[in-house]
Amino acid sequence: MVEADIPTDFLNVRISHLTFEDYRRKGIFKANYAMWAVLGAPEVVAFLKSHDVEGPFPAEMPGGEFLPNSPHISGTLDDVTVREALAYILKIFPGVCLYQNCPQAGKHKRNIFLRFYHLRKVDGSVSVES
Repeated sequence: MVEADIPTDFLNVRISHLTFEDYRRKGIFKANYAMWAVLGAPEVVAFLKSHDVEGPFPAEMPGGEFLPNSPHISGTLDDVTVREALAYILKIFPGVCLYQNCPQAGKHKRNIFLRFYHLRKVDGSVSVES
């Protein structure tokens, strides 16, 4: 679902090279951690700075322990938009990605909120967790 009149300029930023690796292990084991790779891309950093945009910042910092058979993302993507990178992350970690644009937020012209929510089956029903 996409709301009308939401700026998509951030989602259309093109990234030349993106690597999904955690410095302690091969691959990244959470969608919100993978988002740090996208947010750290030089093109994304430059866009946020040049457009006076604050955020988005994931809920948690990379880290923690994960089972070896946990879903994970690794490798690289080349010449992709932020939107395409987020869609790729969602293929590995099924769920939803929430993108919000907040004009005139604090000391910046706008604020972007971006978060992944995982869908998991619990006792036969679906639950959502960030």
